[in-house]
Amino acid sequence: MVNSAKEYWEGVNADIDGMLGGVPSADGFSHVSRVDLQGSRSFLAKLGIGQKNGRRRVANALEGGAGIGRITQGLLVEVADAVDAIEPVAKFVAPLQEVTGVRNVFNVGLEDWCPVEGTLYDLIWVQWCVGYLTDEQLVAFMKRCKAALNPDGGVMVVKENLSTSGSDALDEVDGCVTRVDSSFLSLFEEAGWRIIRAETQKGFIGRRRRASYGTEFTPQKSPIEAPEWSLVAISRHVREGEDILYVPIGLVRSLHTVPGHVSRNLPSDTSIHALLAADLTINGVAEELALWKGRLPTLADFSTGMPFMWHKKLLALLPTPAGELVESQLGSFYRDWARVTKAFPDLQQEDYLHNWLIVNTRSFYYCTPQKESYPPADRLALVPIADLFNHADDGCRASFALDGGFAVSADRDYHLGEEVYISYGTHTNDFLLAEYGFVPMANRWDKTCLDGVIMPRLSPAQKKLLRDRELLGPFLLDNTTLLACRKMQAAIRLLCPCSRPKWEAFLDEEGCGEHCREAVAAFLASLLAEYLATAKEAAREVAELQVGQGTQRELLGRRWRQIEVTVSQAIRRLQGRDGPTALS
Repeated sequence: MVNSAKEYWEGVNADIDGMLGGVPSADGFSHVSRVDLQGSRSFLAKLGIGQKNGRRRVANALEGGAGIGRITQGLLVEVADAVDAIEPVAKFVAPLQEVTGVRNVFNVGLEDWCPVEGTLYDLIWVQWCVGYLTDEQLVAFMKRCKAALNPDGGVMVVKENLSTSGSDALDEVDGCVTRVDSSFLSLFEEAGWRIIRAETQKGFIGRRRRASYGTEFTPQKSPIEAPEWSLVAISRHVREGEDILYVPIGLVRSLHTVPGHVSRNLPSDTSIHALLAADLTINGVAEELALWKGRLPTLADFSTGMPFMWHKKLLALLPTPAGELVESQLGSFYRDWARVTKAFPDLQQEDYLHNWLIVNTRSFYYCTPQKESYPPADRLALVPIADLFNHADDGCRASFALDGGFAVSADRDYHLGEEVYISYGTHTNDFLLAEYGFVPMANRWDKTCLDGVIMPRLSPAQKKLLRDRELLGPFLLDNTTLLACRKMQAAIRLLCPCSRPKWEAFLDEEGCGEHCREAVAAFLASLLAEYLATAKEAAREVAELQVGQGTQRELLGRRWRQIEVTVSQAIRRLQGRDGPTALS
């Protein structure tokens, strides 16, 4: 693989057009390179690295697969005192030697590079080149990088193409393998790395999907351009606190906008969700919102990501929280459809389903006095254009204003071309998969549900004891802190023999002794090992399925791989192999 890749690149022009796969530049400046560098610069800023106040400059940086130095010159020398570069193609190396700020150029492939003894890097950047390494070579390379990383805050960023076909794909022309996300997650774990953030690079037209591992991703708005339904991009400089988007109350669709000829024909207790979907199906979208309508996902788009539309064998392999949410969705939809089709028999179920899913995935929480009699989850409003923002665990402030309109304001300064996100809430990846049809690569709010290994061990009396104290699940494991979930602590201490006599003391915040904590940790480790086996088996079953779409199987497999990583890291922490463990 490496030899064929080197032969390919030996025949490529040593200029920016050659580096970017033939995507032409204009006046010597590539649109792809500009968007790429802006996304990468924003990514580093989220890691606290950059030129602006509040961000740090690093002493040493390393670029792997540097080519002619596009990233080194356009990004790394801006944020590092000294940059080393790895590049195997000799004709690309000469320009790098002349770049101010470049210290060493290693004219070898990533598979042959070895760190210089005594040199520690604060930032390692590897972009669009690890596809030329085998899995074994990539793991070995990343282990060498880990050994050369500054233990005091050093980070490594891998920015790569992702396969969306459901499996790793080989490019016969240059010998590059485009891996699926789950392959990267597995290889990173094998190399001993932990993802702290992840982000998808947007703004490339007609090219493969890009992803940066090390941070998390976003979308944007007016002052905006909306080149595709899933992306909003800043079209001018915006300062922190400035409104990026304002949607007047006249464009907001909610209970108050459902026409009487729709609402009067349906039972009085019909959900707002059902009413909005019926209104969209019967009356469509106003002419002034044609731009918004053209960017709404089709039913085929929904079928890719939304488990609601998946084959039953895939549904059976969803993690329990996601499966329960989808089961609830199915019940709600068929209940709503039964009412709507009785009142409007000429409507087609497929059309209503499309609009029902639009409301499900693109509405905002909207509480008014008129809605107080409805369950909180049904206090919904459609806010055209605002729903084009993608989700991140942090993002711009989004809320309804006093005049009823909806405003999105910048949480920081944004520059031309940057993408902006809002947060849909502090949701787990199981929730995001079931409700929105996507699984972020990194999510600080993610949790793994351990009900499957805890609930069966609880006796009826123990369940009653927990239920009476509102502690009977869900039992959740987060990505960073063991036993952060009080419900899980209560259940495990109830099940652990040595801690049972002190259970009430634990509930009274008095804690337990050292011996008790050790027993609890050992018991938790056994539960995690059992669930790790469950996750691995589920991932294997998903990979072997032949039903559904490849992208559906990849999405579900990715979720199980994330669970594997979370549980494996928790086991290592319990065993003291991955930093200190806190068990109160």
